[in-house]
Amino acid sequence: MFFFRRILPYIIGATVPVEIWVILTRPRLTPWVVIAEAVVMFIGVGIIAGWGKRLNEWRHIAFTVSFFAAGGSFFITFIETPLLSYALSLYIAVFSALFLEHLFRFIERPSLYRPYALEYTGLVMQISAFYFVSASLFGLRTFVRDAIPLWALGIIEGVSAAFLAYSALWMGKVRDSEALRLSLIGGWALAALFVAHAWLPAAYTVLGALLAVWMYLLLGLWRSVLLQKLSKPVLVRYLAFGAAAMFILLITARWI
Repeated sequence: MFFFRRILPYIIGATVPVEIWVILTRPRLTPWVVIAEAVVMFIGVGIIAGWGKRLNEWRHIAFTVSFFAAGGSFFITFIETPLLSYALSLYIAVFSALFLEHLFRFIERPSLYRPYALEYTGLVMQISAFYFVSASLFGLRTFVRDAIPLWALGIIEGVSAAFLAYSALWMGKVRDSEALRLSLIGGWALAALFVAHAWLPAAYTVLGALLAVWMYLLLGLWRSVLLQKLSKPVLVRYLAFGAAAMFILLITARWI
C-alpha cells in the first residue's frame, strides 16, 4: 500500500491529459469528465491522507486539488486552439502531481518535505482555479448572453471565491473563525467585482485574469495582516504588483 501511495501522485497527474483528450473529442461528455476528475483528485488526497488517519482536516486540501482540476478542465472547453488546450492540461497535470507529491512527503517523509511547499503550491493552484472559474463564467456570459442571468453567474463566482479563499487562508495557518469571516467577505466582494467587470468590453480571458489579480491581492494582504507580517514594503509590493498587472492586462486587451 505504501508503494501505491508513493506513485499515486504521478498516476493521478497522468490521467489529466487523457481526460482533456476525452473532453476535446467527446464534448457531450464534458460534465461527466469534469465531475470524474474532481472525484479522482478527492479520492487521491483521501488515500494519501489515510482518510483522516494520517492527516486531520484533509478535506480542505482535497477541495483545492479537486477545484483546480475540475475548473481547469471546464475552462478548456472555451479554448479554441487544441495545442493550447493540451498545454493547459499539462499545466494542470504537473501542478496536481506536484501538490500530491508534497502532500506525500509531508505525511510519509517529513525529512524530505520543504517548508511551506504545500502552502505555496496550493496558493498557485487556488489563484489558477479562481481564474479558470472566473474566465469560464465570463465566457458563458459572452456565448449564451441572456440564457443565464448575470446575478446567477455572480452567485456562482462569489461561492467559488469564498471556498477558495477559505482553503487558502486555512492552509496559510489562519484561524478557522477568521478564515471563515474573511472568506465570506471576500466572496461577496469578488462577486460584486465580477458583476462590475462583466460590463467591460474585453475578452473573457482578460476579465478572468483581472479577477484573479484581485483575488491574489486580497489573500496576500489578509494573510500578511493576520500573521502580523504586514509592513510598508510588503504593502507597497502588493499594490505595485496589482497595479502593474492590471495596467498590462488592460492596455494589451482586445476590446470588443
